[in-house]
Amino acid sequence: MSESNAPWVAAVIAAIACFVAATHGAAAMSSQASAPRACSLVDAAQARSILGYPVTVKKGETDENCVLVSVPLKLDPDTLSPLHPSVDFAVFVDGTHARPFSVEIAVERKHPFVAVSGLGPLATLVPGPYGGSFGIFAKVGRNVIQLNVGPAKHPVSQAQGIRLARAIAARL
Repeated sequence: MSESNAPWVAAVIAAIACFVAATHGAAAMSSQASAPRACSLVDAAQARSILGYPVTVKKGETDENCVLVSVPLKLDPDTLSPLHPSVDFAVFVDGTHARPFSVEIAVERKHPFVAVSGLGPLATLVPGPYGGSFGIFAKVGRNVIQLNVGPAKHPVSQAQGIRLARAIAARL
């Protein structure tokens, strides 16, 4: 290599080194900020054994959302509400949404709530606005679980919802 090419080669090597470092750093950051796919954390058989009725597992709008829907979906002929509730849940890394978990829990705990054991120190169950509906909020490691149970003629008990949340948490 000639001396006239030395500065150019050094600049190219430095640029490549910066590119590799930036790419490796971005890959490391994206792997740190990704939670597992929500629907991979529970299967239909496990959900059925906890909830007491057959369900199908459906991906929500994103990989962090999952919906458990009773199969077949039956409606009460008098009220047209489902016989069994749908359950939706999200799993995401704390800090990747608009509000961190600690702020979200502070807001939720301004309403009537029940502290939930076995899902972290701030795990909270919040009764919903309709009979039998409720939400569970928990932080397990760096992941947040938000589980919502809808209203139904034959609601899921809060104990069943907590068991489902613990089953999801166990797979994180």
